[in-house]
Amino acid sequence: MRIEDRQTPASITVEDLEVVFPPPTPDDPPAVAVDGVSFEINTGELVVLVGRSGCGKTSVLNVLAGLYKPTSGSVSIVGKPPLAARDHIGYMFARDGLLPWRTARRNVEFALEIRYGRSLSRSERKARAIEYIEKVGVGHALNRYPWQLSNGMRQRVALARTWAIEPDVLFMDEPFAALDAQTRAEVQREFLDVWTRDKKTVVFVTHDLKEAILLADRIIVMRGGKVVDQVSVDIARPRDENMIEEDPAYRSMHHRLIEGLQLDHVPSREI
Repeated sequence: MRIEDRQTPASITVEDLEVVFPPPTPDDPPAVAVDGVSFEINTGELVVLVGRSGCGKTSVLNVLAGLYKPTSGSVSIVGKPPLAARDHIGYMFARDGLLPWRTARRNVEFALEIRYGRSLSRSERKARAIEYIEKVGVGHALNRYPWQLSNGMRQRVALARTWAIEPDVLFMDEPFAALDAQTRAEVQREFLDVWTRDKKTVVFVTHDLKEAILLADRIIVMRGGKVVDQVSVDIARPRDENMIEEDPAYRSMHHRLIEGLQLDHVPSREI
């Protein structure tokens, strides 16, 4: 099987999703993490979920990825339940999770081994790993081990590993949150460069309102387990990280997000 031959369209439908966790003791009430959430995501759309800690955004992401079973409601990924759609899904966590005994290239190859097994030859896996590591700007570090890489380089390798399996849908849970501001801006640009070329469907979770506006086609705002607003980001791409705050559309959107989250005025990166 050639990865290029797969032509499956990607879209996401969530209807009346509810996630309730059992109480830790009989005297405690159940914890409602997600409460009646519904939305659709189009093929090739980059959607960002924002909200305070505990608002349910990561729980939604984990249900989409098949890591949680919903209490009620329905979820469809490329027309299938999440577990049946596993071959179409990639998931990038906040931590890079690189295997310390494998080089950068071999870490990316490992994801291909898991996803495709013998369907890809060793030479195809190697070529694909090199291709994606070069796409995210760390081609010079192919043969370095994780302990020899900076945090930013490690996240780039993790991004290459996730993208190399060519998922139809990519879930990203605050993947750049631990990076310093300059490195985060660089990795965001590299991520957008790859996304612009491949146009995968992406669901991205962040606390960072500026990051949300920089990246998203649409922002879904969550509060108290519910979707309280959906904001289309009608700012032309590419968006300049250094200049975007001067754009009146950005300021209006940022204010709307703060209102949706019921926050006092806060810096763009703090919620």
